[in-house]
Amino acid sequence: MKPSSYIARSDSWFYHRPNLTTQISNMCKDTLFSRMVYCGERQIGKSCFFLDDLCPILIQEGMIPIYVNMRGSSPHTQFAIQLNSALDGVEFDKGVLNSFASRYIKKLTIENLFANEDVKCQPNAATNMDLSIIKLLLKLVVKSAGNSKIVFILDEFQNLSVSTVFDNFLYALRTHFDTYGSRITVIFVGSNSIGMKSLFQEEKAAFYHSAQMNQFPVIDDGFIDYCVNRLKDIYNININKIELLDFWIEVSHSPYWVVRLMLEMVEHENTLTHAIANIRVDICEEKR
Repeated sequence: MKPSSYIARSDSWFYHRPNLTTQISNMCKDTLFSRMVYCGERQIGKSCFFLDDLCPILIQEGMIPIYVNMRGSSPHTQFAIQLNSALDGVEFDKGVLNSFASRYIKKLTIENLFANEDVKCQPNAATNMDLSIIKLLLKLVVKSAGNSKIVFILDEFQNLSVSTVFDNFLYALRTHFDTYGSRITVIFVGSNSIGMKSLFQEEKAAFYHSAQMNQFPVIDDGFIDYCVNRLKDIYNININKIELLDFWIEVSHSPYWVVRLMLEMVEHENTLTHAIANIRVDICEEKR
């Protein structure tokens, strides 16, 4: 099976985390860690890490990563589309994926292009046909993978806790993952600890006791040194590292807001103090 093309980020402002990447990629190989849960606040770099650090390494190690963002009103549609994308370029018996199933997947893809994926939209339940298509696609993906380990990265997984409408999809996922066992590693990623706990720790939940919850490690303070040095080397801007470290703590080690701060300083030629004041306003507006 041809692996998805996850290419390591060439962005010079992206802070790679090789130690964490090696740790999690090694865990993906081990059947002891076939189900992992990582939860952390928004904008601390979770999605970027899994897409830009982990996925390329998994491919290098002979594994097949499939990333799915589960936000929106129809997470089962996103899951089916990404399964179908994983089969692109794969040689298999086309008769298995009959013409009706092919048309159905195309319909899902087109509908998804025009869908409003706001989490606040009315949740859509997966139909029996949706679940049948997912079952078929997953079977084809596993078969096409041969001896390669498949690693699902299900981002924003807490979205499936917002409504019981998603329960049939959740129970179907649990059944599929249990059926394929160690052939599949699943990394569940979430930004809401309450929602994630309800999915993995409540007795009636589909994924009850299927995995231990872990706090996603925040980026170390080396990121601040990295930013200070890049500002100096590229733009000849010298800033107070202690003041930047204080802001780093204030925003809960969020690389998103620190990069926004760097942009504010460079683009508008603001001092660090002035730029921090402006970013604080942006943060307050975003929380409204």
